[in-house]
Amino acid sequence: MQCSSDFNKMPPKSVCGCEITDSSHVSVEGLSALLCHRNFKYKKTKAPSATSDHWTARIDYVDEGISYEEFFIKYIAANQPCIIRKWITKDWHARINWQYCDPITNEPKIDFGLLKSKFGHAKVPVADCNNRYYNSQCKAEMMFCDYIAYLQNNKESPSPQSSSERCLYLKDWHFVKEFPDYEAYHVPSYFKSDWMNEFSNTQFSDDYRFVYMGPKGSWTPFHADVYRSFSWSANICGRKRWILFPPGEEKKLTDKSKQLPYDVTDVISTAVAKGITFLDVIQEAGEIMFVPSGWHHQVHNLEDTISINHNWCNGGNILEVLNLLSIQAALVQSEIIDCKAVMTTIEWYEQCELILKVDSGMNVCDFLKFIENIADSRLCNANLHMKTLLQPQFKTEMPKSAISNVIDIIEARIDMYTKSADINPAMSTDNKNSILNNGSCFFHVMFDLCMILDVVEYFAILAVDIANDGTVLSINRLMSSIVKCLRQSLQVLKSVLVE
Repeated sequence: MQCSSDFNKMPPKSVCGCEITDSSHVSVEGLSALLCHRNFKYKKTKAPSATSDHWTARIDYVDEGISYEEFFIKYIAANQPCIIRKWITKDWHARINWQYCDPITNEPKIDFGLLKSKFGHAKVPVADCNNRYYNSQCKAEMMFCDYIAYLQNNKESPSPQSSSERCLYLKDWHFVKEFPDYEAYHVPSYFKSDWMNEFSNTQFSDDYRFVYMGPKGSWTPFHADVYRSFSWSANICGRKRWILFPPGEEKKLTDKSKQLPYDVTDVISTAVAKGITFLDVIQEAGEIMFVPSGWHHQVHNLEDTISINHNWCNGGNILEVLNLLSIQAALVQSEIIDCKAVMTTIEWYEQCELILKVDSGMNVCDFLKFIENIADSRLCNANLHMKTLLQPQFKTEMPKSAISNVIDIIEARIDMYTKSADINPAMSTDNKNSILNNGSCFFHVMFDLCMILDVVEYFAILAVDIANDGTVLSINRLMSSIVKCLRQSLQVLKSVLVE
């Protein structure tokens, strides 16, 4: 499929949105603040860490009882990291059964025997932390039973690993995909709005749910997560050191070739001297680290550690994902611009898409397919929720003034869609806040659709340069379907007002 265009035309910057799951209750007051701008100010303070002489930003620790609403406002919308304390994982099967209490030391230990008996036949990806490959680590595959044997032998060695020895770190194991019937954990409600894994489930493709397992001293080089996704990482056992830099701060660490450091600990003193803001914190067993979009980070295992990690995105960072893809596409186009003279337009864009797919793991057509899938799901949900709008309970719970306000906003949104493409298609922040202000699952679906419409309209603006007619038709179909759904919703809302 051919699909590309001038990616120097950036979509309008927008604030964050969200999808609220049925299990997540959000109040009217809380929803009004969900779309705050990402202008969080980091207070420099001395924070306890493995290197306590560093001046770093403070990280929040989240205690039991925090609502979805408050978590979204303080961390997802603000793009701020946090550590959720161990109450969040206390009933997980993996936390209870993948470790045991050593009767001699009274300390938790990994139950190698159980893991080997359950999963020893699996083939797992491992990285050698002592063998660099460009800005990553050399990777290979081995049987999980052999990896368990490696860890057991490693523990029996009294001397620490030298740089010449292998330090094998099991990374990016698609555990859920390989063992779908084994319920090792459940996703916390704060992270259930997960468009990436929702899409992978429908496409039967690789997911973004992983198990990591490594010995003391294993580590992950300095990086930002794939597609500028959010991520969460739960320690089943063991402890990790996290070094995180807010978006933009990592640029102050580049060398003369504009390259980021492979090992950020080599330049920590430089970061301190330059007054660069960063986090240097310890994650204990049972805790979950939330890593926001675009935060570069490096992670070290301070003990033998098992963790469960998810990469994910939703309305809260979808424009960040699109922004990164647009930048990457523009770089690819600039690299092969000389080839455009000897190719047809279709051939050149197809070549751009091919290179972008190899370099980034996703190209423009992949992203459009992803958005189309998520939108179709929301359109189906919207039709289901419309039926609830006419129920007596809804009429009594929702004030007519709020319903009238949403009607005005959606009508204005549709009017904007039908006017000239020269008009900025994105909804205003106030309008987005107002739609979310009404505390109903229906309005969250409406909000998701409006956010997706913003993204799809960006593609529509570029459609004049897209040679594949099928792709153009897909864009137009999706926009028309969303607008049709919004119009049907207006009719239902107006009928509620009349009664």
